[in-house]
Amino acid sequence: MKKILLIFVLAAVVSSANLFSWDPSYLATYPQCTKGGDWQLNFGIGFPYAEEHFRVLVPPIRFTFDKNTPLGDKKLPFFFGGLVTYSANTWKDHNSKRHMISYINTAVRIGYHFNWDVDRLDTYVVSKFGAGFRIDNSSLGGDKVWPVVGTNIGARWYVSEKFGFWAEGGLGFHNLTPNANIGFAFKL
Repeated sequence: MKKILLIFVLAAVVSSANLFSWDPSYLATYPQCTKGGDWQLNFGIGFPYAEEHFRVLVPPIRFTFDKNTPLGDKKLPFFFGGLVTYSANTWKDHNSKRHMISYINTAVRIGYHFNWDVDRLDTYVVSKFGAGFRIDNSSLGGDKVWPVVGTNIGARWYVSEKFGFWAEGGLGFHNLTPNANIGFAFKL
């Protein structure tokens, strides 16, 4: 128990030291691992969200692309891009016949980088606006097209100049569905 307490106290001291050395002007600059004009590509898999009676066939596969675009006189660290996701579920009707439903989402993304002055770390917040489409082989009622609107927070940790790992999560406003994704990040 004493070791756990000591580790907790040391982590708090190190975190406090980092917080006090942080400069608010970092909010107006890109993180060290990226700069204006860079393209960033993320490819990964999401944690499936399925309603009752549905079984996940293909978990959410997600591809995003963003271009860093400094805005304004201060060259604030914005980015603009897009996303494409695909997932598929199966379900049984009242006759125990199995049906497959595929979901495709497309959206534009607008985001802002946060610079914490940590080498190789890129954190950001992003909003998305677009449309989703459902393709099924049944007579299931409901929306075939819906709005894709939401906000996510994300992070990329680059292990080399052009390659890293990516995680992003947030909330979509179609049925208030949560989303969480992990995968690989590439910088061009």
